[in-house]
Amino acid sequence: MSNIKKYLNEDNIKLNKKDYITILIIVFIYGIISFINLGSNVSPNTFFYSKLDDEIVFQFDKSYDFDKIVYFNGNY
Repeated sequence: MSNIKKYLNEDNIKLNKKDYITILIIVFIYGIISFINLGSNVSPNTFFYSKLDDEIVFQFDKSYDFDKIVYFNGNY
């Protein structure tokens, strides 16, 4: 137990080099674990090919106010 207390620097309030290295290692490992499988690896599977004067009409049950419409044009 004294080995752990010595390593964790409990006697001194200020952080030393070991403390910063420990923090960086923990942040690095957490970053790797948290970013694995983040986001989607596939693009949309349904497509709509339009011609020059084609229109798209959306019909909803009630009235909605849209701030923006996002579409995927195939570019990465």
